[in-house]
Amino acid sequence: MSAPKISRIPVVGGKKSKERPVPFSERIKELVDNLDGFFAYNPAFVQEGPMQVAISAKLDDGSYQYAADRYAEKVLVSKTPRKGADFYVARLGAARLTVAGKNGKRCLYSQTYYVWPENGHFRCRLLLDNGEQFQAKKVDAAFDWMVSKVKGRKLCETPDWFYFRLADKLNSFGRILCYWDKDEELRVLICMPNSGTILDYEASTVEIGEVLQPGCYCSTRFLGFCLDYTGDIRPRRTLSQKELEG
Repeated sequence: MSAPKISRIPVVGGKKSKERPVPFSERIKELVDNLDGFFAYNPAFVQEGPMQVAISAKLDDGSYQYAADRYAEKVLVSKTPRKGADFYVARLGAARLTVAGKNGKRCLYSQTYYVWPENGHFRCRLLLDNGEQFQAKKVDAAFDWMVSKVKGRKLCETPDWFYFRLADKLNSFGRILCYWDKDEELRVLICMPNSGTILDYEASTVEIGEVLQPGCYCSTRFLGFCLDYTGDIRPRRTLSQKELEG
């Protein structure tokens, strides 16, 4: 008895074309271009001031409705600037393993916006693009715009990198500028390097420590950095990164 003949199954339609992945910046733009709808469907997120919008590193984290049949997927939005301080941009294995950092949200990409209501709509301005929080001049320009927006005046002309502690016991470092608001109340602007989050606090709730010296190593709950002599900071590779990258 001869062996049965086996034929190949014909392929119908050829190979499927792969869809082009949507760039991170376009996914965030889709949401911030529809802020009215986003806040209408997510009223708990309504806010005025600096807001963090990021791409989540988790596939099942961050989904917001902003229209009847439209959703932003894998996008994280900070309910408050302080919530944005828990965002950090890092590749897998690049973060520091600390107890204090367990509640953080790892992101692949992040942008810092300023949001405000105007004529019945919500407007926004991009303050810092992804990675610009490492550049002193970019951060200082964002500070200048924010102080001007609230009709304030700077206490000192040049910001710097300082250690600080908040009333909720958050210890970290960031680029800091003190300013007087329109009511002559002293406030503190802090740009945190993890994702570019900008905090705006009453001066009485912030303890400002030593200024960082060029060439020093400094760290947050999530990431390590080096302060260059140019005034910029750069991410410091972890041991696992060095082993993988050589």
